[in-house]
Order: sequence, then C-alpha cells, then structure tokens
Amino acid sequence: MPAEADDSSGRRLADNLFRKKHRSILAALLREFGPTRFEAIEDCIQAAMVRALESWTTGPIPANPGGWLYVVARRRLIDRMRRADARLADPPGSEQGEIPRYVLQPLDHDLLRLIYVCAHPDLPARAQLALMLKSLCGLGTAEIATVLLSSPEAVKRMMARARSRIRTDRIPFDLPDTARLDERCDAILGGLYLVFSEGYWSHGNDHVIQRHLCTEAIKLTEVVLRSRGLRDRGRVAALLALMNLQGSRLGARLGENGRLLRLHEQDRSLWDRGMIARGIGLLQLAATSPQRSTYHLQAAIAAHHAIAPDPEATDWVSIRHLYDDLLDMTGSAVVALNRAVATARIDGPQAGLAEIAVIETDPALRSYPLLTAIKADLLEAAGAKGSAVQCYQSAIAATANTVLRVTLQDRLEILRMTE
Repeated sequence: MPAEADDSSGRRLADNLFRKKHRSILAALLREFGPTRFEAIEDCIQAAMVRALESWTTGPIPANPGGWLYVVARRRLIDRMRRADARLADPPGSEQGEIPRYVLQPLDHDLLRLIYVCAHPDLPARAQLALMLKSLCGLGTAEIATVLLSSPEAVKRMMARARSRIRTDRIPFDLPDTARLDERCDAILGGLYLVFSEGYWSHGNDHVIQRHLCTEAIKLTEVVLRSRGLRDRGRVAALLALMNLQGSRLGARLGENGRLLRLHEQDRSLWDRGMIARGIGLLQLAATSPQRSTYHLQAAIAAHHAIAPDPEATDWVSIRHLYDDLLDMTGSAVVALNRAVATARIDGPQAGLAEIAVIETDPALRSYPLLTAIKADLLEAAGAKGSAVQCYQSAIAATANTVLRVTLQDRLEILRMTE
C-alpha cells in the first residue's frame, strides 16, 4: 500500500530518487527511443520529477517511486511524439508502462552507452562534462553552473547545443568499436575525475563536501573498469585507486563543529580502511598500464598518506619526488603549490614559503582558494604571526565558501590569542 507523505518527506524522497534514478531512467528511454530524442527524454524526466513533487507532497507516495517516475516520463514522451507525428504507432508497452529490469537495476552496458554518449568526441569538452553531471549524476542546472564556474543561462545554452548536436549527428546509443574505446576513455576519465573532485572539494558556497558525487564517480568508474575491449585498464584502475584512497578520508575531513580539518588534524581511526585496502589493491592493477598517467602519480601520493599511521610517519621525501614527476608531466601551478607543502614538511616552513614566492603570481593560482590559506599556515608555523594574520585576513576575504571561511576565521582567532 502506498505510504502517506508529508510535504518535507515527499520532497526529500523525490529529490533523492531523481538523483539516484535519473541515469537509469534516461538510459532505459534512450535504449528504446534513441539518442536523437535525448533532449525530449530529458525534458520528460524533468516533467515527471515536477509531477512527483506536486503529487508526493500532498498525496500518497507510490510503492515503487522509481518505477512511477519511469512510467510518467515514458508516457509523456510518447504523448509528445504522437503530437509531433499523428501517424506514430504506439510503442510496445505504452499502455501498461512496463518497467524494464534495467531501470530498477541498471545494466553495465546501458550505463556505459550513456557514459560514451556524454563523452562523444564531437561534443566540446565542457559540454561533455555538463552532460555527465546532468545525465549521470542528476545535478541541476544551477549546480552544474557552480562546478563549471559559469552561469545557469550559459549552461542551458551549452546543454541545448550538445543535445542538438547529438540529434543532428545521429550519435548512436551504442559502444564505440574497440579501436576507439581508449580514445574516448581519456574524456570519460577526465569527466569522472572532475565529478569526484567536485564532491571532495565543492565549488558551492555552503559546503565543502558533496559525498554523493564522490560515490557516484566511484560507481561509474567501476563500470568503466569492467568494460570489455579497453586496452589500458591500468589507467582506469589508477583513477579508481585515487578515488578510493582520497574517499577514505571523507568521514574525517570535518570536525564536530563542522570546521574543515587539515590532514594532520584528522582522526585517522575514522579513515575507511576498506577503501584504503581497495585503493592499494587497485594500484597493483594500475601497474599493468604501459605508461604512468597523472592518476598513477596522484594515487601513489594518496597511498603514502593512507598507509602512514600518524602524520610524523608520512614519507614526505617520496611524496615530493612524486610531485616532481607530476609537475614535469603537467606543469601545473597547483601541483607546484602542493610540492611546496611537501618541502615545508621536509625542510621547514621557510623553505616551503620560498617555493610559494616563486609561483604565487601564476595566473592559475589567482582564484585558487587555498593558496593564501596555505601561505598563512606556513607563516604561522615559521613564527611570523603578524604576516600570518594578514594572510588569513586576505584568505577569508577571498573565499566565498562558508565552511572554509569560518574555518579560517577560527584559525585566525586562535592565532590572535597567542600574539
């Protein structure tokens, strides 16, 4: 019997289900009706969500909410198709709204097809990421705009152009041939890495962590790893190792007061040892890759942190060597900043500050929220309290993230009390 719902529980359920079931409903409808109707299918799923919010907040919640969303979206799509072409015959099951098994338990190959459609090389890189965030993770337009540092209106236009391109180019809902799997894999892994990174360190103003994004990125990367035909599974394993090793710390990154904790402040007993074990195991598979990727190097760095029983036991020398390799590979100023932190742990805060002085004017660090915070931390460790206070004040003024700003304010107040 359907459950009665109050307004808040109905909204929570609808929102949660939309995020969890969006991709399986989308994949099921794309399988049946084809990617040329990508935009129409997305619109109908969104309309089903709106109807769920209206129905479930005032009436009973259906016994099978995910199936309800699928049936409503499918029927709306069929009505839309019939209005566009009165000669259209009813697709099988249109009256009963039969729910395919792969809606309730999505099959790997359906998710892979959806992943590969989103990462099609004919689509611009930012559009690929926007489609992944929408179609695979269920993010709304405003959330996607935050991740892409764009406006909701720009994201809507980007998504519309991407869906139009899928329609006009008749991009198939199918897996590419073996020769092109690895070619498409770069875009896929890059997108999944950004999804995980957004979950681990959110661009949103009200939170630092969006754990569900990390979870979804891990699940989807596992699907890619299981796919047949990939020549370089080691590269996928390296990314999955990185996600597990980084994700193992999610439960320890915030203190009881909701403040962000630095690595050396975290309670390591809260680290997820199961994820650490999976990450270390995946590094063995990653070693089969013909060449090291940035994911290999980042995963190796994360492994050194994961296996250290306490901060003092961390092998910072090996970590700095890995950052050297990563810097050679990427030339990234953010990597150089992380290397400076490793140097500070090895040679003292002044040595780390000297490295920061060389890179802090790099344009890539101009809007990086942690630059000034890291510099303030090292100045405090070096005993330059006055300069550290100024740096903390600059960091607080520069960040829009509520959690980080309050955390930095707390550190500033503690520092002032010791002056």
